[in-house]
Amino acid sequence: MDVRAGRVSPSRVDRWTTRFGRARFGGDQGSRRHGNSAETGEAGGTIKHVPRLPAPRGTAARKPPGGSVDLTPGLVRDGRRNCIICRQRVRVRYAETDRMGIAYNAHYLAWFEVGRTELMRCSGLSYREIEERGFLLPLVAAELKLRSPIAYDDLITIDAWVGKVRSRTVSFAYGIYRDEELAAEGSTTHACVASRRNETVVLPDWLKGRLAPLTCGQADAGPRPDLLK
Repeated sequence: MDVRAGRVSPSRVDRWTTRFGRARFGGDQGSRRHGNSAETGEAGGTIKHVPRLPAPRGTAARKPPGGSVDLTPGLVRDGRRNCIICRQRVRVRYAETDRMGIAYNAHYLAWFEVGRTELMRCSGLSYREIEERGFLLPLVAAELKLRSPIAYDDLITIDAWVGKVRSRTVSFAYGIYRDEELAAEGSTTHACVASRRNETVVLPDWLKGRLAPLTCGQADAGPRPDLLK
């Protein structure tokens, strides 16, 4: 890098932004600065369309006075997915980034856990209460797809909802967004285990009844009023 007379070599700047800038991942900041169009990105590559985050409604949409962001999780009706989801916003910490300056891949699974934990809590039945009733929901399968990078101090939105409820397992689905752009998506599957016997069992009726209104694809036209408090 040429620092003489306070100048930096343009070629070095281009290589730096190509490697670490958002132009590499479809953002428009690097594109505006270095002549690449927001539609084509670097070197003429095509940026695929990614889903946009639906406008938040209900509890999670409220902002406290002063313009600060409300990080309180809440249940909302997502018309695009046709189901009730839990929406929560979090800030990315330094500890969650890697040497490249972006969120380390293992932390996405931790954010999935945050999403499903708050989903259950907002529905009126926390994970802790499930365990106190003698049942565990250990992870047996996980799927993760990364769409665009997340960096330190980014404000991300975690959407979580119930994917499928079977006799002995329940699947949760997730979407993680940055600036309304889909950054990651995935799912986790959990078995129902009786803690005393340490063996898989059929999901109890009280747990199925709590999960059913949160399952994506519900036929009802609107959210259950008792869930949106």
